[in-house]
Amino acid sequence: MWSDVINKYPTVEVAYKNRGNYYGKELGKVDEAYKDYMVLKRMNSKDTKVYSNMGNVYGMRQQPDSAIWCYNKAIALDPNNEEAYINRGITYSMMKQFANAINDFNSAEKIKGLSLSILQNRAYTLLAAGRYSESAKDYQELIRLKPNDALTYYYSALAQEGSGNIALSKQHLQQAISLGYQVDEATRTRIIQK
Repeated sequence: MWSDVINKYPTVEVAYKNRGNYYGKELGKVDEAYKDYMVLKRMNSKDTKVYSNMGNVYGMRQQPDSAIWCYNKAIALDPNNEEAYINRGITYSMMKQFANAINDFNSAEKIKGLSLSILQNRAYTLLAAGRYSESAKDYQELIRLKPNDALTYYYSALAQEGSGNIALSKQHLQQAISLGYQVDEATRTRIIQK
């Protein structure tokens, strides 16, 4: 359908955006999505979602610097684009630029309030950055919101361990195991034997 529109009206941005989104998200055809977003980039689109989606495509292509450029452009077009802040934060976290990632998650929170996506990504990034007490606080909130999520309990156990709360670390590790998380033997032994 979108291809028909593009063939008839090759300057209709929404057709490229929707087809690119369909290729990338629905079909997993990242290279096809990339082509549509490159057309939109050449058109100098002013649609912030175009650049957010293009950033996601670059992320799937393992091109984090290009993804960051796209998220920056999306934020420049709309400073209240929560999704662009979250996705840029995720990209920064993957690049181990933890301070930038945390700043982006906090910026997203200021725009729309705390969401599950912000909380999960910030908690993990704080853990990876070695900021255990802050991470443990976010994981406690995640446990409240997702009381049956084994992965949340596992990462909370690591954050609690790092912050020195061994009793709660053990409790959360045991809860993760009881919910079906397969904990590696080294981690299990390290925490349980403390």
